[in-house]
Amino acid sequence: MNTFTVKIDLDAPEPTSDQVDVLMDLFEEYHCTWGMSHDRLRAQLTIPGATFLQAAHLAGLVVGEAVERAGYGSPPVVAITVMTEAEFERREAEHDIPDLLSTEEVAIRLGISRQAVVKRAAKLGGKKVGDRAWVFDAAVIDELIEENG
Repeated sequence: MNTFTVKIDLDAPEPTSDQVDVLMDLFEEYHCTWGMSHDRLRAQLTIPGATFLQAAHLAGLVVGEAVERAGYGSPPVVAITVMTEAEFERREAEHDIPDLLSTEEVAIRLGISRQAVVKRAAKLGGKKVGDRAWVFDAAVIDELIEENG
């Protein structure tokens, strides 16, 4: 028997606190977590099964019962992702977020003004966030400091 991670996105609004209580109390054996993804209710479960299809079917039944009990009725499924647990863990490891620095933190590390950092943001590997803010990968900045003394 294999173990699969299944994510199911439903066309349903964010749950109320009462609905969250119902959803979280159900199906602990499947390690079910709930959240919002792109304005959709998302369930993530760990499901045993012989095949992907069997895991998807069982996950659909479990999630369907949970949302029914929580008072959602039968919202349409808009997406379902099934992968082996090993593949899920591999993908999760890829998404480690690097330590990020603000413009001010980079200015302090480099001994230059905040304005100088903004002018050199692209050369420093900065990524624009929103209309005005920049973030920088700390490892990249540390590497630049090491290379340039």
